[in-house]
Amino acid sequence: MSAYNPGGFFQRELAMLRILPASRLLLTTLACACLLVFSLPGSAQENGQCLQCHGTRELFIREEGRERSLFVDAQQFNASVHKAFSCQVCHADFATFPHPARAARADCGDCHSEQAQAVVQSVHGQRLGAAGQAAKCSDCHTIHNVRSASDPAASVYPLTIPQTCGQCHPYREISFDGVISAQVTSFDQDHHGHALLVKGLVHSATCVSCHGAHDIRPATDPQSRIAPANLVKTCGSCHAGIFLQYQKSLHGVLVELGETGVATCSDCHSSHLRRRTGDEMVLSIIQACSRCHPQQGRTYHNTYHGKVTALGYTRVARCSSCHGAHNILPASDPQSTIHPGRIAKVCAQCHAGSNPNFAQYLVHADPYNRAAYPWLYWARVGMVGLLVAVFFFWGIHTGLRAYRFRRERHHREELLARSPQERYYERHGLFHRLLHGVVIVSFLLLAATGLPLRYSTTSWGHFIMRLCGGFDNAGYLHRLGAILTFGYFFTHVGSVFYRWLVRKEKGLFWGPNSLVPQLKDFTDLIQNLRWFLGTGERPKFDRWTYWEKFDYWAVFWGMAIIGTSGLVMWLSTLFTRFFPGWVINVAHVLHSEEALLAVGYIFTIHFFNAHLRPGKFPMDMVIFNGLISETELRVERPQEYARMQASGDLERKAVVPGKRLMVHPPRVVGYTALGIGLLLVALVIVSGIYYLITAR
Repeated sequence: MSAYNPGGFFQRELAMLRILPASRLLLTTLACACLLVFSLPGSAQENGQCLQCHGTRELFIREEGRERSLFVDAQQFNASVHKAFSCQVCHADFATFPHPARAARADCGDCHSEQAQAVVQSVHGQRLGAAGQAAKCSDCHTIHNVRSASDPAASVYPLTIPQTCGQCHPYREISFDGVISAQVTSFDQDHHGHALLVKGLVHSATCVSCHGAHDIRPATDPQSRIAPANLVKTCGSCHAGIFLQYQKSLHGVLVELGETGVATCSDCHSSHLRRRTGDEMVLSIIQACSRCHPQQGRTYHNTYHGKVTALGYTRVARCSSCHGAHNILPASDPQSTIHPGRIAKVCAQCHAGSNPNFAQYLVHADPYNRAAYPWLYWARVGMVGLLVAVFFFWGIHTGLRAYRFRRERHHREELLARSPQERYYERHGLFHRLLHGVVIVSFLLLAATGLPLRYSTTSWGHFIMRLCGGFDNAGYLHRLGAILTFGYFFTHVGSVFYRWLVRKEKGLFWGPNSLVPQLKDFTDLIQNLRWFLGTGERPKFDRWTYWEKFDYWAVFWGMAIIGTSGLVMWLSTLFTRFFPGWVINVAHVLHSEEALLAVGYIFTIHFFNAHLRPGKFPMDMVIFNGLISETELRVERPQEYARMQASGDLERKAVVPGKRLMVHPPRVVGYTALGIGLLLVALVIVSGIYYLITAR
């Protein structure tokens, strides 16, 4: 092998120079050019001499107990960018033969000093300087098959870069340096990786597009391409249009001012994570905004829009619908989408007929903040106070009643010991039985489609919503339930006025047959409580008890609160022609809390009073067949029984029940309704307990 070694000569001469980095770069470039000229005539011959041994696949050495191949593929080398250089250019220590068994590794920095200097300051160079393991030049560019980045066969060609970087950073594993990290898990599944590796778009971002090729630095380094202050420009090199929007946005201005903690590209568009499209992408953006704006995120999730999106449906307003995506500006900016002069048009994208009052809807109102939102605060306090008061009183009442019934064994036996031959009386006519059937259907429909919204973060809320066929179908069913509710309410009110004004019936508004509360109801309540406690006799009830009257008038209260607030939310653009937008916020609070009160009361207190108490369990069929036995009339309503006995109605008004006592279809409906109601209230109770536990 020739002893002439221009590469080694140049290396020694350059090492002797004590010059500035810029001058060294210039001299290195000139020297490499000269080296190329001097080495060309003999490079092929000299390389051929080296390949006499290194062209053999069986050539290897043993290092640290392992075999390392010394084979050089001549075909690959001759196709590389270094094909014109002799072996001694990189392997100067092997200028003579036989050459030493060990020699210094080739220093790529002799020719590529700028890249070498960048590597020294990178995470790879710092780890190598600390005697750690990190990527070297040959790990990325190979040793003898170094090719241009534009060559599809190169290890640094865009389509190959993920595989090259993946040798140390496997994007199918979840650990890196012993630390669990989602940053290196799924490049092949994120948007950039999918475009690059699946669709073959070589202009898509690769690892080096974001992290750099040689100057790879951690995100904590201010000089890093992925440092918060620089990341936007890095992404903007490909996404130029979005970059211009972001620069003018509130986030972009704050970043330029050096503010920390401001949202940049990766805060909303997570890197190296599985790509999200459609609804999943929209929902992830809501979560991203909430991480930086937790207060706004919490108040948004308490609104109708937030509850719908929590159920996985996105065809309602989310953060970007109002604020924009990359062009987010403060409300004081006339160009902002939430500027008072423009917000009504933004709302009109979803709400036809939007007006300035409607645009005053408080998206991020906090019902717990009395100073900022007094009407909303007192609406919540009033409804929660009502809910607590109702359940406190009737909860104690029901508990005492259940305790007393448990001790009154003879009372239960008396009710159950009915004679098959005893007489029956019609307590409810067909009209009222059918009307109550509509009440059952509409109430269950409203509860089953409304509760999932209130409990939108629960798994059962998602399940029921899917069972309803999705959010759109649930909305239609809920409005159908509302129409049925208004229908039976006005039908009943109309029948009362018909009986009063047309049929001239007496006793509708006062007397023993009236459902209007009277003094006797209050005395019955006091006497009944004394009976519960064992300090008095059981009161003698007439046709209607005080708890039945409470149930009856609760419907009127419910229609005033639930019905009106529901209409305000349903026809919000119509109502806000006359009222400010915050009435929608108040309506939402009233509707939600009153609905919870109604569901809880009906499925617990009412169910116990009507069906689950001793003597009636598991169900009182009077509302389905309309019949009450003489025994029940005498025991449960002794004053009515005495009046009928005195007037002779016991004989005249007795009916032959026939097949009405069986009523199999209504029985199935009744048990189904009872089961659904008990299941729903159980889910509500469990969710409430879980919330109290986790809130701590």
